[in-house]
Amino acid sequence: MVYKMKLDLCVFDMDGLLIDTEKKMWTKNQMAAMEIMGGTYDKELFRSMMGCKFTVGYQKLVEFYGPDFDAEEFYRIVFDLNEKQINKGDIPIMPGAIELLEFLKTNNIKRTIATSTSEELASKIIQKIGFNKYFDVVTYGTEVEKSKPEPDIYIKAISKYNVLPENTLVFEDAHSGAQAAIRANTNLILVPDVAPVTDEDRQKAYAVINSLDQAIDIIKKII
Repeated sequence: MVYKMKLDLCVFDMDGLLIDTEKKMWTKNQMAAMEIMGGTYDKELFRSMMGCKFTVGYQKLVEFYGPDFDAEEFYRIVFDLNEKQINKGDIPIMPGAIELLEFLKTNNIKRTIATSTSEELASKIIQKIGFNKYFDVVTYGTEVEKSKPEPDIYIKAISKYNVLPENTLVFEDAHSGAQAAIRANTNLILVPDVAPVTDEDRQKAYAVINSLDQAIDIIKKII
């Protein structure tokens, strides 16, 4: 569904889109935390939590495992494991991410991150992998009331720049984020990974690509 547009800003989700944390950090450490707590990891439950704020995650965990499940302790363990992994620098960058970010920087195209991950954790990751040289501004899930799939986080991110939503490309890998981008009236570039996406997400996307570097040719045609 590619059509001509004006490009003023690129907005990126982070987990599962720029960095391979969905599989290689969150999923791994959630499974480990559940084992420590003596519970059973449910794949579909945790897939449904991808891209959501932690407050939504808390609610889903309690609804699924029951009111006696200590969601706070679960996340404490997960965050501790995440912290250890981040400190080791074990944060894989998604294929094509550096190539795309370098292209955008070279061509002076504005770029920002909008992530449901907390500011404390996300800022550590961004610094650790050197993404601070590509992004001066980041919007965190704690800055908005409603989580994806509501459009709030993308509306907030775009409001920090003097641009229109229709002149913005949003890069997403998950259904909840895709819906947020669509509802914010932006142009969605969908890069499916492990998080679920729907046929509607694909149909309403400006483009669907397999890796971020494929967006370079798309953007060349716009600019």
